[in-house]
Amino acid sequence: GTLPSDVGLMSNLKLLNMNRNRLDGSIPSEMGQLVRLETLDLSGNSNVIGILPTELGLMVRLESMQISQTSISGSIGTEIGGMENLKSLDLSYNAL
Repeated sequence: GTLPSDVGLMSNLKLLNMNRNRLDGSIPSEMGQLVRLETLDLSGNSNVIGILPTELGLMVRLESMQISQTSISGSIGTEIGGMENLKSLDLSYNAL
């Protein structure tokens, strides 16, 4: 299934692990509304396509972002540089 845009409504969420869940479609820009999120793992969902939304840069508390082994493409935006708490970033096995 797809990751719904309503995911952005879960404003108190600290951890979102959807590793290897057979997700498809794109990463919704509304995920940027998860400003309390500390861990994001969407890796292993090879049918996730599109680009990394620039809104992900709004997740300033994020410490770990794992989006490897998907089919995202494009470039890595400069917004990621503003994620001062980010300690672990894995974007391997993508077309970035």
